[in-house]
Amino acid sequence: MRVILLLLAILWIQLFASLAHTWRHGEYYEFGWFVPWLALGLAWRRWSLIAPEAQPAAATTSPRSGILLATAILLAAAAIIPLRLIGTMDPGWRPPILLHALLVCTGTHALLWILAGRRISLTFIPVTIFALSAVPYPWRIEQEVIRALTGIVLMITHDAFLITGHPVELLGENLVLGHDVVEVNDGCSGIRSFQTLVMVALFFGELFLLPVTRRIALLAVAAASAIVFNTIRAYWLANTHFFHGVEAANAAHDRIGHTTFLLSAATLWLAAYLLLQLDFRRRTLIRRSHQKPAP
Repeated sequence: MRVILLLLAILWIQLFASLAHTWRHGEYYEFGWFVPWLALGLAWRRWSLIAPEAQPAAATTSPRSGILLATAILLAAAAIIPLRLIGTMDPGWRPPILLHALLVCTGTHALLWILAGRRISLTFIPVTIFALSAVPYPWRIEQEVIRALTGIVLMITHDAFLITGHPVELLGENLVLGHDVVEVNDGCSGIRSFQTLVMVALFFGELFLLPVTRRIALLAVAAASAIVFNTIRAYWLANTHFFHGVEAANAAHDRIGHTTFLLSAATLWLAAYLLLQLDFRRRTLIRRSHQKPAP
């Protein structure tokens, strides 16, 4: 069993190592450096919670079965080699990375199913989903998200200027006031914080062990927070640019970005805490209803 877990750990380490190029050079995935360590902590906690249940199933694994499982993992590793060769030649090409991640995840849960049972394998799915947050989106989906977020943030920011009495024009992805032009690029539109907040939402959902419906609600809060706080960020930066100058806007760029992200992360934590309290109250009411004596 320990050998199997060690081989699985090697597969995951190799996957994360192959993603390092994306985290280092990609515009939107810098948060990936934190994911392996957080995923390790979450997986360790999951295993400590279900270890007594997993031991009987693991104990029934014969040495021959262990050899077969180890062989299967080695074959999976061999299948990854051509994907990594392609990835080495073109690190930015998404299909090899996505296939690599899919192979590692499928192999992990298949082996957990065989070694410890179906329930144990399914128990680790939230941790796997969190680990996959460090994997870049398929390029077409990423571009669609960028365009959608950019359009929403631009539209709301433009309307906010009009409501506050400033005749700002919207030309493409630019906000124009007189001769001053502010470009709301992809990074400022919220895609970076959107992806980071999705990761944070998945982390809080697993940290608090929320039910599936609560985790979906938390992801919705993450998407809404990305839109709201990046609109605030875009308005704040554009307002600083228009009325205090380009130098003031450049000087405040990072400070405004960090402030709005911290506020959005705090909002997400508060939402996760409230969802946890609601779930605790629901379970308490159900428990009390079951304990109520029959008339």
